[in-house]
Amino acid sequence: ADGLGSTVEALVLGAGGGAVRGSEELGRVGADRVVTLTNAAFARYAPEGLTQAVAERVKAGGYRAAVFAASAAGKDLAPRVAARLGTALAQDVTDVAVEGDAVVVTRPVYAGKALLRVRFAATPALLSLRPNVFTPVERPKPGTAETAAIDVPGGRVVVKEIKAADTGALDVAEALIVISGGRGLQEPANFKLLEDLAAAFGGRAAVGASRAVVDAGWRPHADQVGQTGKTVSPSLYIAVGISG
Repeated sequence: ADGLGSTVEALVLGAGGGAVRGSEELGRVGADRVVTLTNAAFARYAPEGLTQAVAERVKAGGYRAAVFAASAAGKDLAPRVAARLGTALAQDVTDVAVEGDAVVVTRPVYAGKALLRVRFAATPALLSLRPNVFTPVERPKPGTAETAAIDVPGGRVVVKEIKAADTGALDVAEALIVISGGRGLQEPANFKLLEDLAAAFGGRAAVGASRAVVDAGWRPHADQVGQTGKTVSPSLYIAVGISG
């Protein structure tokens, strides 16, 4: 935003009826304005309604860039918004800069074997940031807050239930230490060794798994690390019994 000579507006979407989780932290990390849009359909992830709300806000605001998180929801929402706006999208970005008057980003391709630099020729530049690549920096601003109820349809797809992971289980995408196991462990029971090792790190480590292990039903898909699983950026990665 500084490079573009602009300001930062954080968009929060929720069902209303109280403070939306995380909204109070946004000013502390640099948001000039926090805008909360509420709709009963936003109690759970509602892709069609959220797409319309975000796209309309981006279009009306005349923003130079719109930034999403490359989370499971972000990877689903960002392409929908880009399609509705008819603009380009760069996913899983690991670096972003302003060159001249254009936004330039870097993203890994070919399973991380190469890095692609993308220059946005038009605005708004839509991009999603890979988790754990950028360190949050506190830049408190006085900022302003705005809340408004919006009328958008819930859509044809309705999320009925979200089954959370076991209490205390650390997501491999967020963990600073990941210990992954593969088919070389020979049987599911041997994952107890990795779980004990993860526990020795005092709650800072998560247990991951290869695709072969998940396909065999040894571990849930939420544990899968890789191209068809979750992208991880830990400080320490330990691979046990994984080929390649």
